Amino acid sequence: MIRWLLAALLLAGCPQARPAYPHALSAASPRPMPLAALTGADGKPFSLASYQGKWVWLYFGYASCPDVCPTTLGKLADEYRRLKHPEKVQVLFVSVDPARDRPAAVGKAAVHYHPAFAGVVGDKPALDALTAALGTHYGTEAKGGVTHPDLVYVLDPQGRAVATYMPGAAIAEDFEQL
Repeated sequence: MIRWLLAALLLAGCPQARPAYPHALSAASPRPMPLAALTGADGKPFSLASYQGKWVWLYFGYASCPDVCPTTLGKLADEYRRLKHPEKVQVLFVSVDPARDRPAAVGKAAVHYHPAFAGVVGDKPALDALTAALGTHYGTEAKGGVTHPDLVYVLDPQGRAVATYMPGAAIAEDFEQL
């Protein structure tokens, strides 16, 4: 009994390990992502696997979004510019409005905020698979509006989901410490 108490006291005095993503809303064990068939801004097939070896900051939205998407993409651009090694990170804007968004429009919306950003579209099954893998959802409203998460999902260089951030969080600071 005394040994257990002594061990507990010793461990209580040890400094806690700093989390890998201190500014994240949540972090989890790496979760694989589905090989969703998406379409790039150039109209050619696109896969998340094309970014193997890079960190991906993934954001769901739509090209004609009047407020949330522009604000978040602007914040992502600010964070991206803070990176010392931006070549190791890809920001990916994924449209959740497949009925109206065309690949070129989504690509144009993405690069408007930074030339290194990319935009892609997918059909409903591909989007459903991606959002389900990330534990989120999107939808269309009766009046034609689109609902989507206002979160940034981080994929590691192996293409696995590892963290979720609120827009405006110090993502770049976390990445400089990794």
